Amino acid sequence: MSLFNQIINFLKRIVPGKYKVLKLWEVDKTESAKIKKQTGYEVDRYTHSIDSYSIKHIQDRHPDLEKNDIAKIPDIIHQPDQMYDAGNKHIGYKKEFKDKVFTYIEEILSKKKRLNSKTLYKNKKKNDG
Repeated sequence: MSLFNQIINFLKRIVPGKYKVLKLWEVDKTESAKIKKQTGYEVDRYTHSIDSYSIKHIQDRHPDLEKNDIAKIPDIIHQPDQMYDAGNKHIGYKKEFKDKVFTYIEEILSKKKRLNSKTLYKNKKKNDG
């Protein structure tokens, strides 16, 4: 099953008040070096993940996001237009899709060795001129 479909299935199975985690993939040395260069954070062998509480936050605070938008998280992480230190042990990613710019924030959970979803939102792409 594709990662996109795994996320869609995870979103469908979320039960309010129940904490669930979907582990996406482990950060390899290449990705870790890229993150370190862009943010200064050392995250080798951490695991990207999303959890039901952050998904609830995303859906409550950003109701314009659909399940298909949330399932774009792997694409946003793998091919960001921008990656940055979002402060307070958070990594930010920005990615353009058509006329929208998606911003995804992960929280670094050092004890659990996870890069866990924090929030996701989208804005209209600004015209240059």
